[in-house]
Amino acid sequence: MSAGLPGVASAGSLFVFAGAGASFAMPAALPLFDPMRNDILRQLRLHEYVPGEDPHRPELERITEGLAPEPFMLALRESGVDVEGWLARTLRPTDPAPARPNAVHVALAQLAGAGAAVWTVNFDTLIEEADPSLRVVAWREAASTPGEIYKPHGSLPGPLIVTADAVLAGLRDDWRRALADAVRGRTVVFLGYSGRDFDFQPLWDDVLTDAARVIWFDRPSGDPEAAEQERARRRRLLRRCVERDALVVAESENPSVGFVAWCRGNGLVTMSDDEVKRLEEKRPERSFPPLAGDLGRAEASIRGILGDWHGAVRVNLRRLRQEPGRRQTAVDLVAQTVNNAGRWVTVPLWAVARTPVLPGRVRTVAERKRLTAHSRLGNHRQVLRGTRRTDETSLSTLLILRALSLRITGDLDAAAETAAEAHRRALRETNDVRVAHAAYQRAQALLWAERLAECRLCLDEELRPAAGLAAARWVAWADFIEAGIALHEGNAREAARHYELARLRFEGEGSIDGQVSVQTALLALCRMTDPGRFAATLATLETIRAAKTAQTATYFTRGHPFTDEAVLVERAEHARVHEGDLAHAARLYGQVAGSRYPLQRSLGLLGAGMIAVERGTDRGALTRARDLAGRIGARLVTQHATEALGLPSGERPREVFHC
Repeated sequence: MSAGLPGVASAGSLFVFAGAGASFAMPAALPLFDPMRNDILRQLRLHEYVPGEDPHRPELERITEGLAPEPFMLALRESGVDVEGWLARTLRPTDPAPARPNAVHVALAQLAGAGAAVWTVNFDTLIEEADPSLRVVAWREAASTPGEIYKPHGSLPGPLIVTADAVLAGLRDDWRRALADAVRGRTVVFLGYSGRDFDFQPLWDDVLTDAARVIWFDRPSGDPEAAEQERARRRRLLRRCVERDALVVAESENPSVGFVAWCRGNGLVTMSDDEVKRLEEKRPERSFPPLAGDLGRAEASIRGILGDWHGAVRVNLRRLRQEPGRRQTAVDLVAQTVNNAGRWVTVPLWAVARTPVLPGRVRTVAERKRLTAHSRLGNHRQVLRGTRRTDETSLSTLLILRALSLRITGDLDAAAETAAEAHRRALRETNDVRVAHAAYQRAQALLWAERLAECRLCLDEELRPAAGLAAARWVAWADFIEAGIALHEGNAREAARHYELARLRFEGEGSIDGQVSVQTALLALCRMTDPGRFAATLATLETIRAAKTAQTATYFTRGHPFTDEAVLVERAEHARVHEGDLAHAARLYGQVAGSRYPLQRSLGLLGAGMIAVERGTDRGALTRARDLAGRIGARLVTQHATEALGLPSGERPREVFHC
């Protein structure tokens, strides 16, 4: 038995859940997703996104990090690429040698035959090849069907759950009940599994409440910070197991070897030492099969999920001259233009939405696109007017737009509640982008409301999983929220790391709006860690904001007063605390105190009131800030205002960090 790991009496007391890592070692040597993704990018002539292949644009390498396999596969399938056929050829390689069951597959087959519950999200058939007598139950079969191996994502050559929309649909009820029954009272073992599957991740904490214990075989990260972050994520994923001290993590450079050694040590499996040693053999270089289908359309689709809509438009303009598929290309071009256009698009969309002779569905879509454009441009009163009549049948998009506008113009708690309802509807609609957008709006509202524990749960359980399924920009916004939580908690190092990840991703996809958001937040981080760099950070921000929109960049909210006022708050607080220039700080805070946005107005009043405390003058602004913040759910402002009201005259109130 492996040292330090709990033992088990029999295979019948085990539930084993295997991920892609189980098929990684020799002689199976099947690829993980990253090399598959890189090959897809190369075949679509997107070399700049492959790590190490474009030294002139290193920020583009970060775009694909954090994206799950499913959005790539969905984009390919919707472009007419035979995704299942490509996966079948990839996962049944013959060059340079056929994939054969390794010691892990042999162990899993023996465990299944001896009464263990064995589940895997792998599509390959290597476990059953190790013992052809085993009965496999794979999606879409009923999970109540008797068997020894269960494959909830499907099995080759049958139907597979491989795209974002399928994963968003969640685990079917019969499979969910079967999972709960399978783990009850058993020792649960995870092997070669990240715990990031969108359909399983929300279930594990509840399902594993009835497990005897959990043993997770995993590979340690070489980066200490990343390793600790992963441990923290796993602890949050399995909170109840951690609370009852039922989680054991077994880290080793080769988790497959550790798992097989543990099985052998408990007398659960029998195999030769030579079979085990093969797990550590060097893997051969395998080639990938060519994609089959309209690769031009696939390139445009993949560019879209990577945030390069300008590049997608260029590809489709080139394809307009080609047959067949010219009509579909024109449709794609119109959708790309409408979905990403600026101010000019609102007028024609308004006209379409109000033309009675057009079909109702066309007018409804046009109105939704019009409100989306207004939201991008920061026209929040237009959005609130257009979404005031939402009902139970309204699409999640309208609630998402309303939540964003409520967050900017009104009640943060109402914004969080509206976004939560939008998230529930988006899940029913199985739309990856809407799910991610709703989760982001909820997380941002909770962060501004200083509901940090709820924000962390939303990030871990809703935003992070959905962001990976949606598009690169949502991974960037998830990093932005992660950094904001760290900054509010005073963890400057973690905040800096995630702001840098978000910045690189926004820069790579050409989103100036995202870059401005990050750079504005970095002003607060500078004040916390290195006030001497505040001026340089502010200069960088102003350079970004002043830049003309490049061919590969978008800046929808250029010159929007909400952003201007956020910068004024940072400048004012820096002047108050780090320069001791109360007169300058008072002028800046005075401008913000007159804002039409309640959140900014409350921050301006707070700043004016804190200056009054230092000067020993009337503190009425603090009372007004506290009352306004209480009405809109801005708890950070309420806390600072209440605290400052209790200070003696002449004392400096503590610094405010809001992002």
